Amino acid sequence: MPGNQQFHQPRGYHKCSQVLLPPGMLDLSNKTGNSVYGMGPKYCGQDCTSQYGEKSEYSFYGTTALFCARKTVPNPQYAGSSSDKRTISYYEGWNYKRSYRNIEPEDIPLGWYTHINFTFALINPTTFRIAPMDDGTASHYKRVTDLKNSQPRLEAMNDPRPYRTTFSDLAKSTTAQDTFFESLLTFIINNSFDGEYPVAEDGGGIPEDFDNYVTFCRRLRERLNSSGHKFGISITLDSKVTSISPYAFAHTNITKIDMGLNLLWRNNMNPDHIVMGLGFYRRSFKIKDAGYISTGCPFESSTDGGLCTDTPGVLSAAEIHNIINNKGATVTFNPDNAETLKIKIDHTNERYLRGTIVWAINLNDSRLIEALGANIKRNKTQSVSFKTEWDMQSRNVQNLIGSV
Repeated sequence: MPGNQQFHQPRGYHKCSQVLLPPGMLDLSNKTGNSVYGMGPKYCGQDCTSQYGEKSEYSFYGTTALFCARKTVPNPQYAGSSSDKRTISYYEGWNYKRSYRNIEPEDIPLGWYTHINFTFALINPTTFRIAPMDDGTASHYKRVTDLKNSQPRLEAMNDPRPYRTTFSDLAKSTTAQDTFFESLLTFIINNSFDGEYPVAEDGGGIPEDFDNYVTFCRRLRERLNSSGHKFGISITLDSKVTSISPYAFAHTNITKIDMGLNLLWRNNMNPDHIVMGLGFYRRSFKIKDAGYISTGCPFESSTDGGLCTDTPGVLSAAEIHNIINNKGATVTFNPDNAETLKIKIDHTNERYLRGTIVWAINLNDSRLIEALGANIKRNKTQSVSFKTEWDMQSRNVQNLIGSV
């Protein structure tokens, strides 16, 4: 990294379980003779203002017991079942464009899901009003919310995703927020959604977003409360790694899940406000050396897009199962099946989380939702019945033609 680059800590940054550091500035330009970067006096530049009293035997700083004099953050421990409270899933509104295995709203198995998050709508970067991704996606709004007629307690949320810098512009302007709030309420009410799901954009952010986002969410909550309707807000807390390395590791694991949850426990978050993320897809890589295939082995690139998703580096559960069944792939550890889903559900119960959330309905080939449903006390129903598979596929083709 550049020698004069400086990084600011967010206000209220927690280094250890009971330690709260003041706002400070870190200079990661210095390093030891063995090229290890650090944040203590040995590493920090002259303008570094934060104080550090604890470090691990390896001179790295962190938030686990290894870095915090063996102190740990208390984790919720629960012997009952909390995972049944909510089973949420995303629905990819653009999946109608797929020529193979597209899932229409009427094909969604009901009963198991308590909420459906529709993705995506957009925020116009100039007017700050809600805009559709395209006409075909927009035509699916009411078809998803109409499912509430078949499952009355089902809730449907919508995700208005901003363009790259739109959120920063929106969050720092109360005038823009007022325009967005009115557009959002009109959109939610007209399409019978039950709330909204603001999503963090990967890029384009500015330092002011840290404070502005709090103000934005507070004002949004106040405006929704004043609408006379009971609307919800949910957000995704993404535990992304801050650097990308050319090594193939697990998509998720319980250890990293707990490390992410520990950040919430340090800030006194109520576990009843949190759900566990599950994936009906996996990352995929082209391994560099066919003779060395193991966790942590080097990869040279992402795989080509699959037949259904056509997205490099990502394979849906349906595509993975097709490769396993038809191309003779050797399975070291099944990415998600009845066994692994139960492990995550058991962990959800142990931490007393409110339930689970899945990306995404249309990436499943029925086996994973059946496995997830086996651990849910609610029974599955079906909103629309088709006499034959041909009836369903004919309907899908007709909808695709009609959207062109």
